[in-house]
Amino acid sequence: MMNNKGTLIAFETNTAKLGNLRRRAERAGATNIKTVNVEGLQEYNGRADCVFIDAPCSGMGVFRRNPDAKWRLAAKDISELAAKQKSIIREYSGLVKPGGRLVYATCTISREENEEVVRGFLEENKDFYVVSPSEINPELFEKFTTEEGFFRSLPHVHDMDGFFGAVMKRRHDNAE
Repeated sequence: MMNNKGTLIAFETNTAKLGNLRRRAERAGATNIKTVNVEGLQEYNGRADCVFIDAPCSGMGVFRRNPDAKWRLAAKDISELAAKQKSIIREYSGLVKPGGRLVYATCTISREENEEVVRGFLEENKDFYVVSPSEINPELFEKFTTEEGFFRSLPHVHDMDGFFGAVMKRRHDNAE
């Protein structure tokens, strides 16, 4: 989509996945992807146009494809994941420059891991606000946009896996 213009910086805590990404990008001819480890991210503080967080989650949105997974999930797992997600969104939001976007996504339908994480983040970070996905692309996102301005797909409603997404924009200043 970027036509090899600009720079896409990929970060993954799992080094094997990062290596796999490098190989897949090379095969696809994507020359504008740079992979970095955790220590290398600090140089990008306040410089990113967009930060996409694919948060680790309970995976409840994909239970219809993986029904046995629900038997391995305990209530405490969701609370622990939500705490980890809150930490991740806090830490990596600092990479977003003024006027840039922060996108938070999960493959779960758990409100504790989704809306509650985002609401808590927004309460602590007044320099971010929600941008409705239907404002970005009405044709594509209208049927998935909630009243609160989040993206949500539900297996029993949309005949697909359950996903959640929130697009937030960092204010340029207090006037925006």
